[in-house]
Amino acid sequence: MKFKRTLTATVMGIALVALVVLSLVLSIFIWTNDERFTQLSPDSDSSSSYHRTVKGLHNLFMPTQVFAYRDGHFYQVNDTKSNLPLEFSKEYAKRDTGSPILVSSTKTAYEKKLHKTNYVQLTFPDQVSFGAIDNHFKRNKTREFNRIFVDHHRIYAGNDRNYALYRLPDQKQHFKKLRKLVKQAKQVVPVHLRRLNHYYLVVHQRSHSLHVYSYLINQQSDSYFSSRLLGTSSVARHSHNGTTTYNLNGGVYQRLSVTQATHNYHYFNYYEGRKVKKTYRQLTDSVYFVNQVGLMNQDLRFFEKDGSRVCYQNFIEGVPVFVQNRYEAQIAVDYSSHGLNVYFNSTDLQIPIPVAGQMQTLPATQTILDQLQGAGVNLHHLQGLTIGYSINQDSSHEKLVNLVPAYYAKINHHWQPVSELLTLRQQNQIEAQ
Repeated sequence: MKFKRTLTATVMGIALVALVVLSLVLSIFIWTNDERFTQLSPDSDSSSSYHRTVKGLHNLFMPTQVFAYRDGHFYQVNDTKSNLPLEFSKEYAKRDTGSPILVSSTKTAYEKKLHKTNYVQLTFPDQVSFGAIDNHFKRNKTREFNRIFVDHHRIYAGNDRNYALYRLPDQKQHFKKLRKLVKQAKQVVPVHLRRLNHYYLVVHQRSHSLHVYSYLINQQSDSYFSSRLLGTSSVARHSHNGTTTYNLNGGVYQRLSVTQATHNYHYFNYYEGRKVKKTYRQLTDSVYFVNQVGLMNQDLRFFEKDGSRVCYQNFIEGVPVFVQNRYEAQIAVDYSSHGLNVYFNSTDLQIPIPVAGQMQTLPATQTILDQLQGAGVNLHHLQGLTIGYSINQDSSHEKLVNLVPAYYAKINHHWQPVSELLTLRQQNQIEAQ
């Protein structure tokens, strides 16, 4: 009996020592290989102190629209049961290592690829850099693209702006599940692509209907964002004419302002904006500030990069959501030599509410283009045209909003509902008479 107790104590002692040694070895390994475990970017630019996780990049930089051919016709595809862009990202995570290789840069070759019927196409709302979606790329990570072509044995990335076409490393899974879901999807809308300025416009050939959604919303308190962006101590608060400003240490170099009526926030940091960053850095580092703000929206995605500003919107089934009375991004990170500016709206879409199948019918895209031209809009000045959701307050409850689809046009770097743009043009014409 005494021998058993001695043996048991000896074995337990040896096991405990082994566990301690193993713990120390693993700790040292993690400390000396931090990049491997945190999946930080191996970028050589040491001036950036922002830790960008792969999870953050994949969540924010994700395709928003899916297209495919059926019986020789081009369709925009959506699956109400499966998130197709998310399925792409999950399968892409199983990629082989390697870097994108430029295979062509001519309009002829690019448009030939666009019309290949065996490819599923996924698009981003604007150009992104390879490094923004995959920080394992060693070469060409600063190159940009906005379209992905997937078939059963190859994957390509294309830049609509300059016709550059890149071949990506062969995939192990060949996106079998994605292609199967796209093939089985019931929600398909016939479209075609029209070259307009520096992009391909998705043209709806006839009028079509989209769901109207209702959501319960929530707005976090000012103190929530103040503590996340400025900290919890040495912050001075001042209110004037419906605007509240929080200053760190009572100064002007770091501050947060909020317009109470609209829940629009502006964060300014002089120290973070002293060096204007390159495009690739602006895209990837903006992820840090999006996470730092702490918006709760789960469907926040990269929307566009306009000059030094990187914008993110909420997306509902591939359609961007524009905040009412602002028509800007849900969150925008703006870099300049004067300082870093982060603009955001605190409206969080929380819980979808059934609306008994209410639909909104939108006209064909050509009808919208004709209306814009008729109002004196030069289509060469049209920087973008998309279908988006506006957030409209529901009269039944202050925390209930309706998402109503409409066409949005971008002119002079500003998004605006086409209906409001046409009304404004008409008023200007009447006043001019």
